[in-house]
Amino acid sequence: MKYSWIATYEDGTELVCTGENLFKDIDMSRLVKFGWYGDKKFVLSVKPGEKLIAFRRHEASIKSDVVTSYGLGIEGRFLMLIDSSGNVEVK
Repeated sequence: MKYSWIATYEDGTELVCTGENLFKDIDMSRLVKFGWYGDKKFVLSVKPGEKLIAFRRHEASIKSDVVTSYGLGIEGRFLMLIDSSGNVEVK
């Protein structure tokens, strides 16, 4: 399962993950919502002063294809780990 991100700002505009828009392009000072979107949606509201944690991790092994997992959370509050099947583990 593959996910793309969408960052939503306080004025309702969105920055969508594309080849041109990178994670580093997100204006964190205006961010109110961030989500991973695919077959399922994983969306998180971000309050002023909170630090978003979001990542995509690729793991490869000799015996299998590359496996991608995703992370989403707020620093110091919680972290959601999403595996390639869409299963979630909250830490």
